[in-house]
Amino acid sequence: MKKIVLAVLASFSIIGYASSQEISSIDLSFNKLDKEDALIISTAVRFDFNNHGWSIGPAFLYSFGDQIEEREALKLTGFALSYENFLHGKTAKWNMFHSFDFVAQRIKDVQDSQIFDTNSNSFVPNKIEQIDKNILLGASAGVLWNLNEKLSISQTIGIGANVIFRNTTSDFDQFDDLFLNQQWSLKTGIRYNLGN
Repeated sequence: MKKIVLAVLASFSIIGYASSQEISSIDLSFNKLDKEDALIISTAVRFDFNNHGWSIGPAFLYSFGDQIEEREALKLTGFALSYENFLHGKTAKWNMFHSFDFVAQRIKDVQDSQIFDTNSNSFVPNKIEQIDKNILLGASAGVLWNLNEKLSISQTIGIGANVIFRNTTSDFDQFDDLFLNQQWSLKTGIRYNLGN
């Protein structure tokens, strides 16, 4: 957890060089991946220039459905970075855009299970700890509605690749895996504009 917090703070310090640019908005987004019973929730600060914009901020994982027993429902897991290109001026009532997204996460799960011991011919406790280091790269297209001067709502659909480096440790074994999954995503965003 400390490493994630430090990584997020470091990310904000990296964008400090943009002091000549003001933060244009505060963004809140909810990203549902098609192969996960979870939402990636991110809060971010956003910078705009011409018809482009980029944002960065911490990412949280909200889990629901059948999950490994000891996973917290909502937890800080990493950070999210996004770049957007708009087809119209940012002051238009509605705007089509495409974006490129990068999300890095570290997710830890713990499960208490049992394993059959051939020596005692019975089941014995077996605690399993699973650590996933995820990198999600995606591209999406969507629409942004400017409800008024301060509030905007966006809806995008995208496709990406999810690279998972998984370390699994139990009372009796330890092994590493590498997974590459294709992911469809549906993301809803709420944007509060800070400009005049």
